Amino acid sequence: MIEYLLVSVIPQRALPWLIIPMLLMASSTPHQAEDDLHLAEWSLEDLVTTPVSLASRSEEALFDVSAAVAVVTGEELRRSGVTSVAEALRLVPGMQVARLDASKWAISVRGSNSRFTNNMLVQIDGRSVYTPVFSGVYWEVQDLLLDNVEQIEVIRGPGATLWGANAFFGVVNIITKSAAKTRGTLVTAGGGSEERAFGAVRGGRRLGEHGDIRLYARFFDRDQQVDLAGDPSGDEWRGARGGLRADWTLPSDDHLMVQAAIYETDLHNGLTAFLLEPPYAIDAEDDVDIDGGHVLGRWERRFSATHDMALQVYFDRTRHRELYLRQRHHTFDVDFQHRSSPGPRHELIWGSGLRFVDANLDSTFMLSFDSSQDRFTYYNAFAQDDISLRDGRVHLTLGGKVEHNPFTGLELQPNARVRWAPRDRQSLWAAVSRAVRTPARVETDVELVMGSLTHEQDEDVPIFVVGAGSEDLCSQKVIAIEAGYRLRPIPRLFIDIATFVQYIDDIVEVNLGTPVRLTDPDRLILPTLLNNRGQGRSAGAEVLVDWEARRGWLVQGTYSYLNMRRNDAPSVGFTDRSPHHLQLRSRSTLAEWWTLDATARYVAERAQQAIDGYLTLDARLAWRSGHGVEISVVGQNLLAAEHQEGITQIVLHRTAQIQRGVYGQIRWER
Repeated sequence: MIEYLLVSVIPQRALPWLIIPMLLMASSTPHQAEDDLHLAEWSLEDLVTTPVSLASRSEEALFDVSAAVAVVTGEELRRSGVTSVAEALRLVPGMQVARLDASKWAISVRGSNSRFTNNMLVQIDGRSVYTPVFSGVYWEVQDLLLDNVEQIEVIRGPGATLWGANAFFGVVNIITKSAAKTRGTLVTAGGGSEERAFGAVRGGRRLGEHGDIRLYARFFDRDQQVDLAGDPSGDEWRGARGGLRADWTLPSDDHLMVQAAIYETDLHNGLTAFLLEPPYAIDAEDDVDIDGGHVLGRWERRFSATHDMALQVYFDRTRHRELYLRQRHHTFDVDFQHRSSPGPRHELIWGSGLRFVDANLDSTFMLSFDSSQDRFTYYNAFAQDDISLRDGRVHLTLGGKVEHNPFTGLELQPNARVRWAPRDRQSLWAAVSRAVRTPARVETDVELVMGSLTHEQDEDVPIFVVGAGSEDLCSQKVIAIEAGYRLRPIPRLFIDIATFVQYIDDIVEVNLGTPVRLTDPDRLILPTLLNNRGQGRSAGAEVLVDWEARRGWLVQGTYSYLNMRRNDAPSVGFTDRSPHHLQLRSRSTLAEWWTLDATARYVAERAQQAIDGYLTLDARLAWRSGHGVEISVVGQNLLAAEHQEGITQIVLHRTAQIQRGVYGQIRWER
């Protein structure tokens, strides 16, 4: 009934004119006490002083970070109405986020964007979630219970000095809440047109004198989208996840944390499958089954306010079964860091890490690997010194990381940053960094059937286009020059500007090889070979403006621009991302117990991929009682019945359009 009233009865073009007056009401309606609606969490002062640890591995206020950094808090996640981590990253300025179908996403920052993008490092509580196959992220697996998330920190720009080789254009770290912050019971349930059904339960309690523990479980069932003709695309998605986290804070100033989780995801795909017999290529249906789990432990010891250490160990297992590939990975990782102040002006952080990956891949006709290379070891060491000058007004940061990988050997990634605070409400920063992106396994020893043709003289001899990896690939390199300016001209206004130029060398590109005739059965192979001959340059800017219009009403506008060109082929551009992103968000308390949050988003076209630009609107209206109950209605993609955001590449999945959706949710917490 809600969907019928909002979507069918109200004309599409009238929706913005209904939302805008509701937003303006926030400037004249009374507000409830701060203790009831947690308005302090939405003050501008709290947002700009949010502690961030991703940029330096040591907590510092967001305003003082010498990097282009953004934070999405747990409260923002709840009030935005997003239902997945991938969707939540739309809230970060400068992020390239495109939903390809019900379960697949293309996400990157300051670079090319596709489902298999591997230029951004993603971590959950410091645990890397990349897949060893292509060194990117299967976003359909990272479906967390968002109520457990403390905040999402994002660095736009290289972060390799501290975090490693694949922190090429950016780093994302998702930080979950400590068990002490989730005591009590939480139950959520909801459903709608696209989010057909979902629910979660979480319980937290004290664990002895010094500890806390929480357990949780969640499930979801998401509807299929539609293809370019408006017909069902058959890409429905469902899954479940459960886990626990325990924290102990001991009298010795030690902190121990243990967490574990298991998950299972089932999704349906339509894709082009290639065969050795006629008709050689078919439109196939694929039921994908993914399951796995992890165990993570972290020990922190604080010796003083300026001296501490941390040791983290985790084991991760994942199994991924689909039509063209069956894979199983076991990952073991150890990470150590130490922070101290050798002098009154210095803060030194150093550490090292070891990662071991055991990858078992079952080859098929479409995708095959060299099975002799199943085990890989990575190790690294890093150091970074933050130097305070001129009574703390100037900070100079120097650091570097040495990392060894099984594909290219030893890699060096240095970094230099400076921050100057001429006045209390101003901060200027600049940085020069070198980062590398090491080859992934799919680039070194893979053979992937990417297309098929019919021989003109002999229709019984098919032609297969086969992508072939190369063991001679070197790492892709970037020299990034960045500068930024943060300003609070008045207490209710915050402006954050970041600019950058990136010089990219040894870009992986594809060239046609010499055709090869094979027998048993007869076929002609047209190979496409990978090499490192590409060179390019990218430049851009990101602007964020936060305005606290009134107490309890925060408006945020963001704009990002990205231009990428090839130096070795000036007529060739990068076409798998949009150059312009514009977003306007409003978070407000309308009246006693009522909140309204809305996000309007514009994404420019991708002309050479024939993907139009689009403007869309998400909105959430919620009522909260005084007994821990909250009821909300969320509308997503409200300005069009459906729109296309991207296409799949390499593996040709069925093209989908993302539909308008409405869902309702009830949330009870005590």
